[in-house]
Amino acid sequence: MNTLPARSVTASELDQLDDVLLRLSQTESPLGEMLLRATAALRSGATVAFAELDEVLSPADAATLLAMSRTHFYKLLDSGTVPSFKVGRDRRVRLADVVAFNETRMDDKAGLAQRFSRFDASHDSLLDAIVKRGDRG
Repeated sequence: MNTLPARSVTASELDQLDDVLLRLSQTESPLGEMLLRATAALRSGATVAFAELDEVLSPADAATLLAMSRTHFYKLLDSGTVPSFKVGRDRRVRLADVVAFNETRMDDKAGLAQRFSRFDASHDSLLDAIVKRGDRG
């Protein structure tokens, strides 16, 4: 995985990227979308990482990428939630599997948020009905 700290990119280079993005935006290019996101992150001062999906990571690197503890990540490996394989005595995970797990995790979080939102709306409607009934009494 290669990283690109924002401090190593000049304003002139970012301006040149903007020119490329302008041309790519006319074609609705997936590459343009990725470059747009990378450029925005660099402009905000973030470090951007580039990796191929078939890259192999250590569990510690994968846990860092997912912003979770190594202990929790090892539990996911032990349960088979995230596939892993052995290289000698060491475990390794494919970046593609880490990305797939993260996408599923984000989808699950979004679904949970929607369920809570619907519950809150139902709860509010029920409270409104109780209040209205109380006003008539």
